[in-house]
Amino acid sequence: MNGGIFINGLIFKMGSQSARVKGKNITLPVSPMIVNKRAMIPVRLAGEALGLDVKWDSKNRMLAVSRESVSAVLKLNSPFMVKSPGGWVDLGVGPALKGGILFVPANFFKEMGFNVRWDSKLKTIEIF
Repeated sequence: MNGGIFINGLIFKMGSQSARVKGKNITLPVSPMIVNKRAMIPVRLAGEALGLDVKWDSKNRMLAVSRESVSAVLKLNSPFMVKSPGGWVDLGVGPALKGGILFVPANFFKEMGFNVRWDSKLKTIEIF
């Protein structure tokens, strides 16, 4: 894992099932991945650790996420999200299912008001 220490943040390494969540090492059931040059992060684990309300509607294949005064709705495999306030946002790649886990591109968290840092050498994403 990266040398950065974020007590309230998250660190994911692409292709690794090891992650650091709020200062604790955890093992993920499925490793984060790169899709179309975008780092994909497990949304429920990351979102809830960051204090987001995460709801998955399996029938309509829709994801609803909210935080304070910001909310977003995304559809499985669609790169577009509807953000309130803000309107339509193109994330470049849509949410994807892998091993029963729902992933979103890391830039989704930036749109929700978090800092997101990519380390291309270590292939890690830090969200805080």
